Amino acid sequence: MNSSSNNCKILAPVGSKDVLPAAVYSGADYVYLSGTRYGARDFADNFDYDGIVNAINFCHKYNVKVFVTVNISILESEMDDVIDYVFFLYSHGADAVIVQDIGLASVISKLIPDLELHASTQMTIYDYSFTRWLSMNGYSNANISREVPLTHIKSIIDRLHEYHHSISIEVFGHGALCYCYSGQCLMSSFLGGRSGNRGLCAQPCRMRYRLEDDYYTHLSDSNYLLSTKDLCTYKNVKDIVDAGVDCIKIEGRMKSREYVSSSTYAYMNAVNGNASDKDFLLLNLAFNRGLTEGYISGCQPDDVVGRQRSGNQGYPIGRVIKVNGDSITIKFGNRRYPTRIVNGDGLKFELDGESCGMYVSKILSQSKNKITIRANKNIHVDEDAMVYITYSKYLRDTTNRIIHEKHVHKIGLDLEISVNNEMHLVVNCISDMLRKPVNYTSKETFEKATKKPVTKENLNKQLRKTGNTNYTINNITYTNFREDLFMPISAINNIRRELLQTVEKIIQKTYTPNKNKIEATRQNIESFKENHYTTRTRNTSDKTWNIYIDDTSMAEIIEDYDYIDTIYYDASFKYKSIDEYCKNIYDDIVELSSKTSKNIVLVLPQLLLDKDIPHIAEIMLKLEIEDVNISVQTDNIGVASMLNGTVYGNNLNIYNNYSIKKLGEDPGFKRLVVSNELSVSDVELLSSDRTELEYFVFGNVQLMLSEDNFEKLIRDDASKYYYLIDKRDNRFRLVMDCYNHSHIYDYRILNIGELTRKLDSTGVQCLSIDARFFNNKDILNILNYYDKIRNNEFAELELSEDREYYTGNFTRGVYKKD
Repeated sequence: MNSSSNNCKILAPVGSKDVLPAAVYSGADYVYLSGTRYGARDFADNFDYDGIVNAINFCHKYNVKVFVTVNISILESEMDDVIDYVFFLYSHGADAVIVQDIGLASVISKLIPDLELHASTQMTIYDYSFTRWLSMNGYSNANISREVPLTHIKSIIDRLHEYHHSISIEVFGHGALCYCYSGQCLMSSFLGGRSGNRGLCAQPCRMRYRLEDDYYTHLSDSNYLLSTKDLCTYKNVKDIVDAGVDCIKIEGRMKSREYVSSSTYAYMNAVNGNASDKDFLLLNLAFNRGLTEGYISGCQPDDVVGRQRSGNQGYPIGRVIKVNGDSITIKFGNRRYPTRIVNGDGLKFELDGESCGMYVSKILSQSKNKITIRANKNIHVDEDAMVYITYSKYLRDTTNRIIHEKHVHKIGLDLEISVNNEMHLVVNCISDMLRKPVNYTSKETFEKATKKPVTKENLNKQLRKTGNTNYTINNITYTNFREDLFMPISAINNIRRELLQTVEKIIQKTYTPNKNKIEATRQNIESFKENHYTTRTRNTSDKTWNIYIDDTSMAEIIEDYDYIDTIYYDASFKYKSIDEYCKNIYDDIVELSSKTSKNIVLVLPQLLLDKDIPHIAEIMLKLEIEDVNISVQTDNIGVASMLNGTVYGNNLNIYNNYSIKKLGEDPGFKRLVVSNELSVSDVELLSSDRTELEYFVFGNVQLMLSEDNFEKLIRDDASKYYYLIDKRDNRFRLVMDCYNHSHIYDYRILNIGELTRKLDSTGVQCLSIDARFFNNKDILNILNYYDKIRNNEFAELELSEDREYYTGNFTRGVYKKD
């Protein structure tokens, strides 16, 4: 129970009804769970409608808040149904919804303003400017990206406090890590049709890859190069609390009852200043892919990305020192966090990449330093093999005990006691959980004491006996109380029971809106659904064509093609550092403007930091003074809100008209790139009179954006590009930007080709060719190819690299659950 002076809370994962009591009874302040639709863990058991209601009621009984995930990107065709679902959550007392989709959040804030909005980590929240925007647009909580170091999180919190922005800051403290910045991964979507933005990630980052350079030189063997270790900030909880973080979130809606119990219990104790080696051992036993303190604790990529394995390896306990016939002797290696092996434990033996496992059936001897067990005749174990516990009876028994003890959050009550003229006991009950004091008058009456009167001490003792209830009595004060009165102990005990029952009924009602609010909200939603986009603007005029380049020399080639209206210039991969970028980008734009009469858009580096915004703003002002007119494109809503001038947006997962409308209004994007995850039939439902819509028809598709820099694998700059090679020998291009982030691209080239004509009847106004990472000869061929397609001529495209073309999700779209 969080009884320390700090206010940092523990948010525990609940993937099924069986796990729910484990989270609540192990000390969670909050839990997060999902319904059977619209959650980012679609493969968890999750909760049907009745299950959600039961879970909410169960949690509220123990003073635990329930946050329901609605954290996927929402298609335009789904918006009505999603709003009905969120209304159901609101009307049954959900404390908040966790959302990814900007459009959905904007609709919820208007139709259901009393329901708290929590910004999902899928929004890629990494700096103050975006967090500020969220606080100003109705969000009460923001989950910061796992890649952000604690020093930077503290600066975000300090600035929010300085400028009086009211929003809670939440961080992941424990559990699985995504390799890619959450919300920026398209790898599962384009490789297997299972979009991470739709809760269906197939985890291609847990597969084997090898690394090569441009010259096919092997820089690593085939291994789990993108597989991260599991985050464990247990030893750094005090620093997280001291930084001002409001909530530590535990990942794991796909994990076991033992995992949820042990991690919730351990972090609850750590937040309260009671960290221990025993609790840390539980974390190691529950699930162990290799643990890292993570980017949040300042770790470097090679400390975060395991590269050696992808699954649960178990907890390492030592090595085999002797194999003798039917016995195996293991020397323990981790004396600080020892564990006692018992019959039924599962062990894994690993040597030179080969492994085998067995359950312990008989212990022949055991001491602090070693153990001898009976061997399993069906497996072969070598001396010097590393030994791991993969199933721990100790963990099971300990978590069973923790759950049985019920480490719940009792509600504190203050009582004001008096006796009225009719000799009834009157209790005025006050609590933070009550909107107003509860006034209770007993049915029982006092009588004049003939022998031993009831004293205040007697009454206090009986009233404080709350036992296994969810309440504890804090302060008891008295007014108008005579000490010459008598009442049987049984009657006092009955008063206590009736008082707590009365309080519980009232508190439970505070979690759900009243009937008037529910009805008013229902009417607002029905009105919204009646006016939901039933007609859309059909822009059948000629489209505006754009091209993205990464070298100013390409402009001279493009100048001869009249159908190209705008050049997007991206120097993110040209320079080794953001300082070098800021130093040179002004000259680049001036040079580009001298070579072309086309409109120019500066593509800002992805994940641009707030500290670099003033440099960009200064460059834009300087260009304006020199009469060089440009627009800028960014992937960050916060950055857009801090810049003057014309700003375009990309990588914002634009799925629906409400996202377009909201972002067109605030921060005022003039053009937005529609997600390439959408099918053309989904795109047909999109339109905007205020903001232009842009769609990529050709180019290298970015699948991942990661903090990983492959520093220990890439030791020099001999190669311009690097490649991750999968088991089918597909070559995924790997490029580093000026922040030393890695960008991984599809091995294929997106080429909508003749299907581009299907976009004629949509609300998309701008069609874009992404020519980044192509040479000048290829760009010439690409421009000729699409010029012919525009003119309905037969066209074929040949490029210098023999690579496969594909149309992305243009036809199939993303998975829609019935």
